[in-house]
Amino acid sequence: MSNLEWLSRIEQAISISLPEVSAKFDDYEIRLTVNTTKKHPSISFYTEIDTKNFEFCTI
Repeated sequence: MSNLEWLSRIEQAISISLPEVSAKFDDYEIRLTVNTTKKHPSISFYTEIDTKNFEFCTI
C-alpha cells in the first residue's frame, strides 16, 4: 500500500468522525486539510476564528 492510499483511507475515516468530535467543541468547528504535494503527505486540523485559520494538529 502506498502512502497516498494510506492517507486516503485515514482521511475518509477521520472525515466520518469529525462532525461528532467537532460537536464537543461548541464554539469551534474543526476542519481538516490534506496535503499530498510534499514528500511526506500530511493531514492538518484547524479551526477558523474571526476569519483567521488556526492550525492545531498535523499528522
